[in-house]
Amino acid sequence: MGKPALLFRGVIPAIASPCGVDDAFDEEAFSRLAIWLMEERVAGLYVGGLTGEGYQMTLDERKKAVELAVKLCGTKGAIMAHVGTQDVRMSCKLAAHAAEAGAHGVAAIPPISRPFPEIESYYRELASAAGGLPVYIYYIPVYNKWEATFDQLVRLSDIAGVSGIKFTDYNLLLMRRLVSMRSDFSVLYGRDEQFAAALGLGSHGGVGSTYNVFPRAFVAMQVAVEGGRMEEAFQIQRIVTDAIILMESFGVMACIEAILAKTGVSQAMRRKPCRRLSSPEAEEMCSRLRTILEKLPANAQSNFIHPI
Repeated sequence: MGKPALLFRGVIPAIASPCGVDDAFDEEAFSRLAIWLMEERVAGLYVGGLTGEGYQMTLDERKKAVELAVKLCGTKGAIMAHVGTQDVRMSCKLAAHAAEAGAHGVAAIPPISRPFPEIESYYRELASAAGGLPVYIYYIPVYNKWEATFDQLVRLSDIAGVSGIKFTDYNLLLMRRLVSMRSDFSVLYGRDEQFAAALGLGSHGGVGSTYNVFPRAFVAMQVAVEGGRMEEAFQIQRIVTDAIILMESFGVMACIEAILAKTGVSQAMRRKPCRRLSSPEAEEMCSRLRTILEKLPANAQSNFIHPI
């Protein structure tokens, strides 16, 4: 179990799922983004998560995104399919499809506002349906309203087929306990603004939204931490966190969408209902963001976003 789990380490963008004006999945734009991200030396792609609008896509669109990611990037990095839905039957169907399509693993947000016994049952069924793929718990209490105890997460980790966790929470003490729990259990961190701190505490990598637009900064942080250069990693993290603070004032997802539009990747990445930045807002955001990102060292700058 250790080897499959540890395929997932390093910087893994939660890739956006571009769409056209009709909100339908834009396969060509997705392909452009996937190829570019792999060229930026990321370790893989996380497909169909919250950033990827999985819950706003049809099941066929979610399957197509996984198929494209595997076809375009599956020999260059690890592909994890997010298969979470509010219906365990649909999640199991998506997990089985991910295995058939050649993905390397699956993750799933459990259904919202459910007691722990039902969450445990959900992951047991999912692991059984995943065709032997490593299954990742997805811990994001701000979204699915489940504050887990360490013992509950240990119990889930003991389910046959569960190999890791996508941990999207600020509780780094709990994350550290999970890292130390078992050598073959993979922990991927999901708060972009604390990536370097999580790496320093032993996480195996991260899955994040802003990796879509400045992935090399996160790759540079990972390389610095692995080389024991923590001050270098935190220098990059401070700049990235300042960028995220700016983006939060406009809406992080709206900013990612505006950047991808400005750089020619896609018309849009979010489906109705959503508020997109106006042209003046996008120009102001990009101008201020450019000033922040120019402070990054050369090895942490993503060439793709220079046009902003």
